Amino acid sequence: MEQWQASLQANIACRDAIDSVIQDGFDGMYLTADAKGVLAEFGPERVTLVLASTLQARAGDQRFSRSNQAWAAAVPMVNTENRRFDYMLNTHSAVLDGYVNKVRKELAAMREQPEKKPSIKKQLAAKPVPGEHPAKPKEKGER
Repeated sequence: MEQWQASLQANIACRDAIDSVIQDGFDGMYLTADAKGVLAEFGPERVTLVLASTLQARAGDQRFSRSNQAWAAAVPMVNTENRRFDYMLNTHSAVLDGYVNKVRKELAAMREQPEKKPSIKKQLAAKPVPGEHPAKPKEKGER
């Protein structure tokens, strides 16, 4: 029960963060809200859940694009509609549709991004571990 309550509170915090980012990033004409910060703070799964829950609850709203409606419909929901009401977004549907586009683009970029490997330059510049002997410098003409 405690885990469920903590998850619900995290969903509500995510909802509030998204609403706040959109409110701060929408001037009445242009949406400049950043999706990266919310995704970094709450993770892609939670952000997807909150956005998809809202779109599924507003399924009849024609201000959402068909692609966003289809995306949201494909996200499985574990909570009943009554439970999801607690973390539904309050943002206007047309503005929210634009933000969902931004989040989906960022999610796609995250999936395409290869896992970052440690930099070879940083590894070479690192101090040797105690007990290890650094490699002998090569003499001129040696390969």
